[in-house]
Amino acid sequence: MPHGARGLRAAAALLALAALAPSPGRADDATGPGSVTVLSRPSGAWFTLRGGQRIAGRTPLTLSRGLMGRYHVAVGSAGYETWRSPIVLDGVRADTLWATLRPKHAWLAAARSMVVPGWGQFYGGRPGRGWVLLSAGLVATAGVVAAEVRARDRPDDAEARRWRAAARGAVGGVWGLGFLDAALSFKPPRPAPLAVIPVAGGSSAGWSAAARLRF
Repeated sequence: MPHGARGLRAAAALLALAALAPSPGRADDATGPGSVTVLSRPSGAWFTLRGGQRIAGRTPLTLSRGLMGRYHVAVGSAGYETWRSPIVLDGVRADTLWATLRPKHAWLAAARSMVVPGWGQFYGGRPGRGWVLLSAGLVATAGVVAAEVRARDRPDDAEARRWRAAARGAVGGVWGLGFLDAALSFKPPRPAPLAVIPVAGGSSAGWSAAARLRF
């Protein structure tokens, strides 16, 4: 058999095998019926779906297995307000959840710390410092209450009046420190790099072909 004919037959066989082989995004399309894609701005945020079952992950993510029923969705990221919403899934349509997160602000952290010491630090993602300031605020408040009672019971006691003044100063110092720390030490969220969409569940687990910018 001539070499040219053999080459043509080999090429035809390779083309036939390529046509029969499964291609990504077709037989196991990640956005096919029953799939749920969770997206967020910025991407890379954590999310939870609570309902018939509990699912947690990070955006962007496509769940290829059909989910049915009512779910409560929460999406959040460091430096952003948590986004929450209910959703009803029918397990048939390809649904997409899109959450746009609002960044937190230093002035909101400072306002919270003016109400309760440490609240602004919890809001800003610094729970350790928040617990310290909250504990100091409770101790200072208890001290000023005790000093006020003592000064009221002993109106002519100069030492009782001094303790009351010191306790009031301690309360003001704790509140002022919490306010300044929340306002000046607040760190705004940082932009994130590129991300691709992973596919979870079923035989189509893997990564989708499209990349998405994290805004």
